[in-house]
Amino acid sequence: MVLRGLSVSPRGSQPREAGVNGAPFLDASNSESERPAVPADGESSALAPNVCPAEHVGRRSRFWRDSPERRVKLAVAGVLVGSLILRLAFLAGRHSAPFSDMTGYDQRALLLLHQHTFQTGDTYGATYRGPGYIMFLAAIYVLAGHHWWAAYVVQSLLGVATLLGVYLLAGQLFSGKVALVSLLLAAGYLPFLAYAHLLLPETLFITFLVFSTYAFVRGVFKSSSLWLCLSGVLCALAALTRSEALLLPVAFLLWIALSRGRRSILRRLRSGLILFVLSMALVLTPWTVHNYLDQKQFIPADTVVGLNLLIGNHPGADGTFDEAPVWSNPAVEAALSQGKREAALDAIFRDQALSWISSHPGSFLALSGWRTLLFLDKTKDWLLDGIGSNTLDALSGFQQVYTWVLLFFALVGGFAGLRRGRQTLLPLLCFFYFLGGVSIFFFQTRYRLPAMPFVLMLAAYGLGVVGGQLERVVPMSWRVWR
Repeated sequence: MVLRGLSVSPRGSQPREAGVNGAPFLDASNSESERPAVPADGESSALAPNVCPAEHVGRRSRFWRDSPERRVKLAVAGVLVGSLILRLAFLAGRHSAPFSDMTGYDQRALLLLHQHTFQTGDTYGATYRGPGYIMFLAAIYVLAGHHWWAAYVVQSLLGVATLLGVYLLAGQLFSGKVALVSLLLAAGYLPFLAYAHLLLPETLFITFLVFSTYAFVRGVFKSSSLWLCLSGVLCALAALTRSEALLLPVAFLLWIALSRGRRSILRRLRSGLILFVLSMALVLTPWTVHNYLDQKQFIPADTVVGLNLLIGNHPGADGTFDEAPVWSNPAVEAALSQGKREAALDAIFRDQALSWISSHPGSFLALSGWRTLLFLDKTKDWLLDGIGSNTLDALSGFQQVYTWVLLFFALVGGFAGLRRGRQTLLPLLCFFYFLGGVSIFFFQTRYRLPAMPFVLMLAAYGLGVVGGQLERVVPMSWRVWR
């Protein structure tokens, strides 16, 4: 089983300098000069005759006469096109009206479009939501009018782009075969399809997340400041869409810090990493300035962190969304009666939650453990129930088992990869980053979605690990993973 993190130099050549996780900064194994020559159509060779005797083998199809690289490209294109067709077919004739948080995003987009402001004039003011998804919706409404189906179509395209991003990222971290299996697994994950039909930032956020991670990995492996700069821009856009991406660079830097040869890597990438931070700060600056002028506080993303912390940590909390006790809190009632604005109100939410956590550490740890179990086990999604799709209802049982299988193989592959040159370190760090966030705040099924691209890659790798073990029992099986 040969994976990119464990590269082997060609016979007679000098070993290549290794980068993060042992992967080369410039992977010569993908260069045209080292690929085996494949006869072009119409040519022949002693090893691969152009025409096979009909009585023995029969003529091969055009697909199988293509080079392996071309076959992979055709397979990837087929999966992407098929996924787009499925998404558009799912959306055909189904234009669900926004509900819950979706109504708020829709109204804020219209407010920005018609009044050119983020200020709502109520308790959930201008800084309650980040601007990324609101501006995204407003731009669609400018081009297509106030039609929800237009947003659903664009989000379907973004969902297919995310599948491509999963394939590219897995190819950078592992191998082409792991990348292809990751793509197939991602195409079968129905929430990616269904959430394109909701006016929620998850689809846009995950697209930014996957391509930011891909650009960072590409920048590290290629020692490219340009790719690292692009990663910073995309990471900032992700943070403006959902604030949980603000600390994602910590996972990126931990990947380098925990990898072999970290000192030489940091020396080589010093200027690129500085550009990564500066580009991220540059994109965040306009919104941060806006928030300072509005709230007189430093707010790089939104003012919902304290509220979410209190929703998940109060007397009677069960690990899921329960907002009612928040508004009956005496300190919150007093702040509302005094007309405190979003930033000041969010600080009170945060202080009340931290006070409860410090007074009940045992209960907080028990809740964190329970929320972790919900993250790994719970698959019922009330948001998808709101779509009213008979197809989703019929496939809900399959999706529940499918999610469990993915998580199982992801954990197997993740920890096996740590023993094999830390190949799975970055996907594991990103997975635990989002898992850790849910364990501290509260669980909703959609909060698992940002972790799923990394779960899918780890699951594909885990299938290869398990297949390698099965090959010892059934020697001719799983040969594709070699």
